[in-house]
Amino acid sequence: MQKNIMLIMILVILSAACAVRRPLFSPHRPPDRDHREAKTVEQCLACHQDNIPHEPGRGDCLRCHRILEGE
Repeated sequence: MQKNIMLIMILVILSAACAVRRPLFSPHRPPDRDHREAKTVEQCLACHQDNIPHEPGRGDCLRCHRILEGE
């Protein structure tokens, strides 16, 4: 019985971790000053209009498009 509970707990934790990861092919933001200073979706959309293809209900730009480091 305890093994079943542990297995279920592990599956729940793994599924939660997959839900919060970044999309695999989302482009990175270049490490320039404007992109480093952007902290909200509104700041992103001030430069990037709605003509960029996205999924419906865009959500949080900064969650998917992280700063490109080390290149």
